[in-house]
Amino acid sequence: MTKNTKEAPDNKNIGYDNLEALQALIYAAPVTLYKLNRYDLSVEPYISDNLTNNFGVDFSLPATVSEWLDYIHPDDRQMISDDFEAWFSSSDTHVLRQKYRLQDKHGTYFWVQDLARKVFEGNKVTAIVGSLSNLSDTHIDYEQIEKISAVSPGIIFQLKQTDNEYVSFPYISQKAVDTFGFSQSSLAQDAAPVIRGIHKEDLPRVMLSLRESKRDMSTWQIDFRIMRNNEERWVSVRGVPEPTHDGAVLWSGVAIDITQQKETERKLRELTLIDSLTGLANRRHFMAEIERLIKDGQRHHYPFALLMYDLDRFKRVNDTYGHDVGDEVLIQVSQLVSKRVRANDVVARIGGEEFVVLLPHTHLSAATELAENLRKRIGALEFNSDQGTFNVTVTFGVTCFTDSDQNADDLLKRVDRLLYKGKESGRNKVVAAATTPR
Repeated sequence: MTKNTKEAPDNKNIGYDNLEALQALIYAAPVTLYKLNRYDLSVEPYISDNLTNNFGVDFSLPATVSEWLDYIHPDDRQMISDDFEAWFSSSDTHVLRQKYRLQDKHGTYFWVQDLARKVFEGNKVTAIVGSLSNLSDTHIDYEQIEKISAVSPGIIFQLKQTDNEYVSFPYISQKAVDTFGFSQSSLAQDAAPVIRGIHKEDLPRVMLSLRESKRDMSTWQIDFRIMRNNEERWVSVRGVPEPTHDGAVLWSGVAIDITQQKETERKLRELTLIDSLTGLANRRHFMAEIERLIKDGQRHHYPFALLMYDLDRFKRVNDTYGHDVGDEVLIQVSQLVSKRVRANDVVARIGGEEFVVLLPHTHLSAATELAENLRKRIGALEFNSDQGTFNVTVTFGVTCFTDSDQNADDLLKRVDRLLYKGKESGRNKVVAAATTPR
């Protein structure tokens, strides 16, 4: 092991008493200072001689960074090496903060915090300066937190945001590595990798909620999606803020994966909004959508059309071929209509054989043309039964939103009257009007 030497300070401008006081101050400091040579990354240039005082061990310091890595705990070594190499080879000027376990010559490991900064002359890095501080006592708490986190359902974290909105994680539990794929030490430097992983549709809402929590010193609580390997996951975050001495805000909290809960909610929502037989929207879903379109139409004068149709003499189908065949007819007709409309159109089953189609941003003429096309296609379907194949016909009523319509009931009464008029005049027809027929 190469013995470490100290660079002698320039005594020309420093009096002996001041130099002695400075050396005493460094020795009494709670951190150990070092300087690395830029070219071979040796620690020969300078290392303060208060190692034993600070770390409570008789510690012989390695001469180079590569030798230093041999003394780092095997579980920490690769992470520390990768983070240092990435930082050293980049153009970043920020301080590199690393926490790891270091082994003394007796084989005992102790926790240290290593803060390093590049020294520049012009654009060239000439040296690395830094400090080591003993975290053995405080890191016992982190080890206990890690043990708790290992059996808890969420990620325990401390999130720090400065006045310029720079965000980092002074502490984040090991589960973050599994969730986000980034090391704890890299997230301690910068939370940007996590922020980039937030779903782009949710990111503005997340950052706004964080700013509001910081402004009001209120609990930060939000659910949002994160993306990893093209997979969408839901997390629920709750954190309690507190101001720090340097003017930043520190949130202590937990992030829980609620993907399964969201999936359950989606399925329950489908049960309340989807017709179980046909897979179409049900009456509740339809009523919510038409009320929304009416409000948009009243406020912005957006056009929309409404189709209502039912199968002609459908009771005869059930009586002749059986209810199972009747159900199959409803399913196939529903599938045909769903395939012939746009993604933002709403097809709903609101009665036994009664259906509606909401067509946003559609005028009466286009809606009538669609209804006629659907009528012909439905009539061309062939259905199988024990008695042979058969066809069905369908009658449509078609109307559109007008300035006089105050609510959904106005449109439904009008389109129902148009449908009834088609039934009265022989069925298998499309009857369209913007006003209620007499």
